[in-house]
Amino acid sequence: MKVRLTIVTLLLAAATAAFAAEQSPLRQLDYFKGTWMCKGMAFAMPDAPEHAIAGKLTNKWIMNGAWLQYNYDGVKTKADPKPMSAYGFMGWDSEKKNYAMGGVCSDGCYSTEASPGWDNDVMIFTGPNHMGGMTVTGRDEFHKTSATELKYVYQVEMNGNWQKAMEETCKKSGK
Repeated sequence: MKVRLTIVTLLLAAATAAFAAEQSPLRQLDYFKGTWMCKGMAFAMPDAPEHAIAGKLTNKWIMNGAWLQYNYDGVKTKADPKPMSAYGFMGWDSEKKNYAMGGVCSDGCYSTEASPGWDNDVMIFTGPNHMGGMTVTGRDEFHKTSATELKYVYQVEMNGNWQKAMEETCKKSGK
C-alpha cells in the first residue's frame, strides 16, 4: 500500500510539474488581459475605401487559464457604418512550442495563426486567413508601447508583399 501511495504521489507531482511548465508560456499573454479602447484606420482595399475605425477589445482568461479569450466589438460610426467584430482565443501549442491564435469575425472570416512569442516588444501571429471566398496569409502584429497602450497592425500578403489593412492604437481602460 505504501509503495502504491508513493508511486501515485510521484506521478501526481510529475503531472503537476509538467502542467506548471506548460502554463508558464501562457503568462506572456497576461499583457493583453483587460479592456482596451482602440482607434485607428482601415486602409483602402478592393472592396472598401479607407476609413476611421474604433472598437472595444476585451480579453480574459478562460478554461482554467488555458486560453485567453478576446472579443473585439467595432463601434458603429458615420465613417464605419458596418464595423467588424472579432472573437477568438490565444494560447500555447505544446506540440509546436509556439503561441496559437484562432478567431472568427462578423463578416464570416476565420483564421488560425501562430507566433514564436515576444521579440522585444512585438508579438506577430501569421497564418491562413479565410475571407471573401479566398484564403490569404494574414499577419497580426501587437506592439507594446507601454503597460497600458498597444499598437495593433493587421496585414495580408498580396503578390508576395505585405499590405497593411488595418492599424489601431489601443489604450487599456480596465484590469
